[in-house]
Amino acid sequence: MAVFAIISITIVGSTMSTLAATGSTRASVQAQAAAEAGIDVAAASLATSICPGDSATVGIQFKIKIEYQSADDGVWTPDCPTVGVVAKNFKVVATGLAEGVTWATAVGGDTRRVEAIFKYTPADEGSSAAGEVLGTGAAIYAYGSLKVFGSSQLQTATEKVEEVDGSRATIQLKTGDLSCVQTDVAGTGIITADVVVGSGDLVLGGSCQVMGNAWADGLADLHGSSKIHGSLVAEAVTAKGSAIIYKDVWATGDVDVKGSAQIYGGIEGVLSGLLGALWPAPSTPRPETPSVPDWVDYDYNVADWPEFEVITLPSTSTCDVVAIRAAIAGAKKKRLVDARACAKGIDLVYKTETLTLNGDLALIAKEFALGLDGHIDAASQTNLWMITPDLTDNSQPSCPKGVGKNTFTMNQSFIIHSHVNAMVYTPCGIQIGFSAQLNGQLYGDDIKLDVKSITTYGPVGLPGVDLDLGLDIGIGGTSKTPAYAERTSIRDLD
Repeated sequence: MAVFAIISITIVGSTMSTLAATGSTRASVQAQAAAEAGIDVAAASLATSICPGDSATVGIQFKIKIEYQSADDGVWTPDCPTVGVVAKNFKVVATGLAEGVTWATAVGGDTRRVEAIFKYTPADEGSSAAGEVLGTGAAIYAYGSLKVFGSSQLQTATEKVEEVDGSRATIQLKTGDLSCVQTDVAGTGIITADVVVGSGDLVLGGSCQVMGNAWADGLADLHGSSKIHGSLVAEAVTAKGSAIIYKDVWATGDVDVKGSAQIYGGIEGVLSGLLGALWPAPSTPRPETPSVPDWVDYDYNVADWPEFEVITLPSTSTCDVVAIRAAIAGAKKKRLVDARACAKGIDLVYKTETLTLNGDLALIAKEFALGLDGHIDAASQTNLWMITPDLTDNSQPSCPKGVGKNTFTMNQSFIIHSHVNAMVYTPCGIQIGFSAQLNGQLYGDDIKLDVKSITTYGPVGLPGVDLDLGLDIGIGGTSKTPAYAERTSIRDLD
């Protein structure tokens, strides 16, 4: 009996010690998550040109201390910059607090500190005067649906969501669904961007990954081994298989987690049973859903291109790489090739040849076909526009009669190289597939990325248009570029 009593006491003591350790670990994890949330809130505040303020209590579970540099000299000044002082860098230290304790009673692992450094670009007024084109708009804007199949990827030059010439890579859908899965082949798409599905569902399967945050007006359905590396906001959420959401989830309706699926952050939504009772809530308020701009009806108007020399191809032209090469030969300034008279549009299906640009080039045509291992390149950074005009002013894509469903197709390992950023605009469909590679932006109705295609985001925009706002600002108009805070480092202080 004495031996049994000793064993019992030992087991009870061990159990109590384990419970205490578990509680301490839980508090530490909660405090860490709260501190990281503080960093995110500070970044969002800086992006709206608002300094969050030294020692400001931004949320219940975290506090922020901030310092700034007005030059890259290693000297940090406490608090926000005074009026007239332009900050180049910000240092944010966020202290997170575990749940169930107060700042006055916190001890040991109840708090954690995280430090982040941000390179800061203040808000600025852009202008489209003198033929300059504002590089506005999403990496991909689809008025209808977007399908990412067959190991296709949306990348950025830095392989990060945060920075592309001061713009955050974004995919925007106005009315349709985003699908990164297919029934016969496992989808392995990689989307290095934030995703905003304005009026539809987000469906991720296979091993599809969204590297940024995601918003969906409808259902967010994750299955297979799909992943969202940021946060998720949706009407309802289903996660099954081995899907993972790495940060917080907010849902108006049900959140259904099945199988070995995991959500590493907090959850706000309708959960049932033991899951609903135990899962922590997000440590920050539900983020506002970014708006998806209205469709811009962009017709061809030569006045929008004041610095471009216009070359018109007749209906008798071959409208191929030979014709385009001849049209831009000897160009001493930017050129615009008006190929609207070409019955079948511009045909750049040519084997292993390279079309070399010697300056910015705009191509206007009913359709575009690119393929057969062709290349477009330039010696220095150059912009290329491939535009199928939208002739109907009704704030929605109006595909012209007599053309195919997809007026822009790019297949068969065709490559637009990194020195060329291309803006593709069409009121019809866009299809990029079979190992094709494009740098720039896509703006169309239904868009499909297929068979190992790679699209790398590079801002180009359209003349006289602010695609961020969905507005025609005209040549000489201005558009306010928002402030931008690029996180250059992050570390745990304790």
